Formats: sequence, C-alpha cells, structure tokens
Amino acid sequence: MQHNVVQEQQDLDTIRQAFAPKELERRERIQERHQQFESMVERKNQLHDRISQKRKEQSEAIKAERDNALLTELELQAFRHALQLEIVNAYGALRFEFKCISKQAPEKIYHVALTITETNVYTVVACQPDSVLPRVLKELDVLNQDRELFNFIKKVRHIFRQSANA
Repeated sequence: MQHNVVQEQQDLDTIRQAFAPKELERRERIQERHQQFESMVERKNQLHDRISQKRKEQSEAIKAERDNALLTELELQAFRHALQLEIVNAYGALRFEFKCISKQAPEKIYHVALTITETNVYTVVACQPDSVLPRVLKELDVLNQDRELFNFIKKVRHIFRQSANA
C-alpha cells in the first residue's frame, strides 16, 4: 500500500509536471486578459469624462449663444430707438429707414436698401435721397472690408443728416 501511495505520488508529480506549462500559460492569459480588462475600464472612464466635458462645453456654448442673441436683440432695439431706425425686408433686400433726420421734416423717411450676394458682398440697391449715393457707396466699401453693419448704419445716418442740413 505504501508502494501504491509512493507510485501515486510519482504519477501525480509527473502529471503536474506535464500540466505545469499549460497552467503557467493559462495564468499568463488570465493575467493578460485582466490587464486588458483594466485598460478597457480606464479607457471607458476616460471616454465618459470626455463626453461629460463635451456636454458641459456644448451647454455653455448654447447658453453663450442665447445670451449673445438676447444682447444683439437688445442692441438692435436700442439702435432702432436712438437712430429712429426701422429695418424692413423688401423684395430680398434689407431696407434701413431713418426718421428724424431733418428738424424741418422729422417724419420724412430717408433710406438705403442692401442685399448680400452669394459671395457675401453687400450691395446698395436703393438710396433716398440719391444725391448721397456716392458717399454711401464709399461707406459700403468699408462695410465689405470690416463687416461692421452697425457702424455702416450709423455712418449712413450721419450722411443723411449732413445732406438734410446742407
């Protein structure tokens, strides 16, 4: 019986030696997969953080856009009131109508109508009085360079006032 136990122990050692490389390989694969799993979890967390950051940035951008739109609307209302300005969409052109230009005729309307081409170039399609058209066209060149529409509107009003007081 002792002999059987020794024999069994030897057989078991032989089997262990035969399976040792496979067991080592299996453990290495398990460790490798565990590292891959940890790497994937880390990558998932990074992506989650990145998505959260992008959502926050998008939310801030939307808020800034809303705030800017509100500010622009308030500025436009202030300009309309201060400059006695009405902006009318007329036949594909924006028509800027000014009142209170002349002290003698405060209800008389002075206007300039602009269109914008496919290449984003502003053009004047109408101007009343036409006597100021050359000066308005000079300011139009500036507008097409600096893209400051509000400055253009203020300068055109100034041109109209000068012509009315001449």
